[in-house]
Amino acid sequence: MNAIERAELLKQAILFSALNEEELAKLAQLAGKRSFSAGETIFWEGDPSDWFYIVVEGKVKIAKYASSGKELIVTIFTRGHTFGEVAVFDGRPYPASAQAWDEATVLGIRRDDLPAFLEQNPAVALKIINVLGGRLRDAHDRLRDMAGE
Repeated sequence: MNAIERAELLKQAILFSALNEEELAKLAQLAGKRSFSAGETIFWEGDPSDWFYIVVEGKVKIAKYASSGKELIVTIFTRGHTFGEVAVFDGRPYPASAQAWDEATVLGIRRDDLPAFLEQNPAVALKIINVLGGRLRDAHDRLRDMAGE
């Protein structure tokens, strides 16, 4: 997959859809493609957060596991969604596990490469803040619903 193809895929991601061609080309230079089989783990809860990912094809399940082994599916991401970015931004381990729901292809961007790109492209940082704020709101809504049960 060449940089032009990676840029086209990045443009479909919610976080990067507003970027111009030059910004996408720069970001595409940082992105690497990875493929996973159905059920394959992308990262485990507690792993170092070295990468964040964009779903290109397939579905990715984000889950937490109780000490009893019971699985709680937090969400399932599809094409264009990002995952792992919260841990990448705060530098802490991944707070949940990510697993390919079916055959999945993702683009990954290393944590070490992201700060310089965001400094040069502050509009991307604002868009990321908006998306993360929406996810936080969704998490609060879920907690409220669970508390009411």
